[in-house]
Amino acid sequence: MPGVANNYDASVAALVTSTAGNATLSVSDPGDGSGKLTNGTRQFQSPLLVKASNAANPNTAFAPLTGIANPLTLLTWPKEIANDPVTISVRQPVAATEPLLAGAYSKVVTFTLSSTQP
Repeated sequence: MPGVANNYDASVAALVTSTAGNATLSVSDPGDGSGKLTNGTRQFQSPLLVKASNAANPNTAFAPLTGIANPLTLLTWPKEIANDPVTISVRQPVAATEPLLAGAYSKVVTFTLSSTQP
C-alpha cells in the first residue's frame, strides 16, 4: 500500500533430507546479487529478508538475501536427516516514502542443501 510502512511476509513449507554427515541449507540471489525485488528497472530500497526454522531451531532471525558468491546460511544439521519439516519465511520491508510501481515485483532465488562431508 503506497504511503504506508509495512512488512510483507510469506512462507513455504519444505521437508529436508540429507544422507551426508552434515548439511547446510542456504539461499542466494543468482541474478544481480542485490537481494532486492525488482519491477522492470525499479527495485525496492531494502533487500528481501529470509529465514528458515524447524523444531530444533524455532526462533531464527531474518537476514538479508545475498548474492551467489556469499550465500546466506539458513539452517545446519550436524548429521544425517530425514524429512525434517522446515518453514522458509521471506519478508519485504517497504518504507512509507518508497515510490511503488504498478505491477509485480519479483526475484529469482536459489536454495541449496550442501555438505562438506561425503
